[in-house]
Amino acid sequence: MPTLPSVGNFLQAYVGNADVIAAELELRGILVRSLTTWGAPDGIRITVGTREEINRVVTALPHTSIGSGGG
Repeated sequence: MPTLPSVGNFLQAYVGNADVIAAELELRGILVRSLTTWGAPDGIRITVGTREEINRVVTALPHTSIGSGGG
């Protein structure tokens, strides 16, 4: 998927079912925002944090429905 230039401190990721993925990440202590109410039911907003926080998200994503192909 192409990326767009940005100066924000967050990114939007297309993950399939945003509500499900956001809930699964929350169970792992990671809070992201589902963009369903903004018309993007497949998108989540991830605020850029510390390297450790980013690594936690990257490590957790394969253990959600995304990793099983069900995102």
